[in-house]
Amino acid sequence: MTSQQLSFSRVDPRTYLDLAKTLASQSDAASRRSAVDRAYYAAFLFSRDELAAKVYITPYYSTEDHGYISDNLRLHVALDIGNSEERLRRARNSITYNTRVITLDLSLRAIIDMAERVIQAVATLRARNQYMRVRCGYRSLVSLKHDHSNRLRQ
Repeated sequence: MTSQQLSFSRVDPRTYLDLAKTLASQSDAASRRSAVDRAYYAAFLFSRDELAAKVYITPYYSTEDHGYISDNLRLHVALDIGNSEERLRRARNSITYNTRVITLDLSLRAIIDMAERVIQAVATLRARNQYMRVRCGYRSLVSLKHDHSNRLRQ
């Protein structure tokens, strides 16, 4: 047997939100749960990529980014946007890791709307001066609580 490599092209995380809307229109549990998952990842990945591109953070590109992004959204965008991203993550964790019957405190429409608000808020955030990253090796102070591997010394 031979192994084959999978190759994927770059994706705009906002396309996950379009997929979430399509999945939300389906009646089966798998599609509706997947809609929550895709809505969260649309907001999370777009926020991570935009905050990095606008010189607010240096992502880890690992599971450490999840709390790191919520914290930095609270710090650099707005408290409610960071809280919304975290609520999306909690909803996603509930539906992903629990296969039993569950009830969320949000509707599927509210979850998709929340993801859209997070994306819109991050999209309108102005870029920071690139000088900060070059001069200081900039990483948000919020990252210090998430920096368990002493990566700032690199």
